[in-house]
Amino acid sequence: MTETIVALHIAIADIVGGIGFLWTLVELFDLKESGIKRIKLMSLVGFTGVILAWIIGGYYYVTYYGSTVKPVILAGSYPLAHEIFMETKEHVFLLIPFLALLQVALTWKYGDALLKDKKARLWLLILTVFIMLLGWAMGASGMIISGASRAF
Repeated sequence: MTETIVALHIAIADIVGGIGFLWTLVELFDLKESGIKRIKLMSLVGFTGVILAWIIGGYYYVTYYGSTVKPVILAGSYPLAHEIFMETKEHVFLLIPFLALLQVALTWKYGDALLKDKKARLWLLILTVFIMLLGWAMGASGMIISGASRAF
């Protein structure tokens, strides 16, 4: 059951959240009027993916990781996997939903104005890239943590 929860967490974060923000990013690079609706929709898709991954990951952490996996990692050969990567992941993961919400809010606020307001479009592009980079760092951290839990 726990593997299913982890797989669902990863799939929703990477597929729903990742594709939503990646699509938004691609549209922002070569924005056309027809892309505004897609940007709005895909920013909502990305945000939804982040929120669902947040909830599922939090459930896994509270019900399983803290009591079962964490002690194994801390007693194993790679305790830094938890002490550095999981501790960082815990804090960064609290930030990502708020950044994603900001991205959605700015996308919807500026909407059609993004066609002419290059500065707003640039900042939205930077924010979207930042969210994606944090997401990739979270995924890489998860791989390190999973590896450490199996190395015991």
